[in-house]
Amino acid sequence: MRRSTEVLGENARSTLGVAYNFAIDLYTLGDLETARAMVEEIHARRCEVLGVEHPDTLNSAGIMAGHLSESGQVEAARTQAEDTLDMCRHALGEDHPQTLLVARSLALYLRELHETAKARRLEAETLERYRAVLGEEHPDTAAMAARVAAHRNAVEGAGNGAAADRTEASEADPGSVESRTHAALPGFSSPVTGSGPVSSVLSRSPSVRGPSIAR
Repeated sequence: MRRSTEVLGENARSTLGVAYNFAIDLYTLGDLETARAMVEEIHARRCEVLGVEHPDTLNSAGIMAGHLSESGQVEAARTQAEDTLDMCRHALGEDHPQTLLVARSLALYLRELHETAKARRLEAETLERYRAVLGEEHPDTAAMAARVAAHRNAVEGAGNGAAADRTEASEADPGSVESRTHAALPGFSSPVTGSGPVSSVLSRSPSVRGPSIAR
């Protein structure tokens, strides 16, 4: 990662890709504070360098919305997911995997807010798009189908009304933790600087290596 910074610069797409992967690793290992700070800075740099509708920017934006949800700010995560879903549809198309992932996460936030009817409609639409684009046997299609089935079974077991909503909202998503966090954030326009957590990690971690998601 340090070599990428020295050769390409801190704001190069490849450098930001390596830093992003490192932040996800930190998040997985439990260093949430550092990971969140890094993702915020990476997203700000991507907005500045690549634009708010670039696939890399939309990807890192979802992590930040997931952090909002996990910290209890589900309404904010829902709003950001809706905005980002609009951007994904405009920039990438209705059937792009990133668009479908944002829709999938938005449905989860809607369930957490007990907006079950909206969540069901979005999940049903997303599942049909997964089937059409990726096929019935694809893991993403299977995960979406499992979620829809779990929620349907929860309703049948709990009955109608608030009890069903609570049961559905508490169901674990068959997808990964990453699928929960890849939701949404509209244009994040914090100024790009060289003194944030990304710069700190890049400067002190010559041994850090990882595959870049951006080439």
